[in-house]
Amino acid sequence: MLTDIFDLPRFSQGLQVGDVEYSSMCLCTYANLYGSVGLPLKPFVEDMKQFCEQLELHNQHQAVAIILPTWQLALNLMGQSKDTLSLDGEALDKQSYFMRFLSGNGEDARDRGVALYNYEFQRLQLAYIFSDIEQLEIWFRTKT
Repeated sequence: MLTDIFDLPRFSQGLQVGDVEYSSMCLCTYANLYGSVGLPLKPFVEDMKQFCEQLELHNQHQAVAIILPTWQLALNLMGQSKDTLSLDGEALDKQSYFMRFLSGNGEDARDRGVALYNYEFQRLQLAYIFSDIEQLEIWFRTKT
């Protein structure tokens, strides 16, 4: 595990003092920064599986909602998805994700907004990385 980079030491420190929310936000920071620095994706994917399981145990659903699109993006970049341009696969089942995190059941509006923002951001990254100009144009036409 890559515990010596980003906020992972702070994640452990937060858990040691019982601040689970702080620890979960450290994992979100780690997840969202990891892909920007050009490190190998395989260790990241392995970490995300373990971290999401831990977050679920601690009822940190907003953190899971933030991390899942980033984890799925990494899987797509590694060729481990049926459709490279869709955030739907092993880490993130699109239908369940939207039902669980974006339907309004259980999470407040702020949490839904953060989850939707990260989902859309990772989806746009896929479109950009794979030069899906048509998808980018559709997104910008509907959002502006």
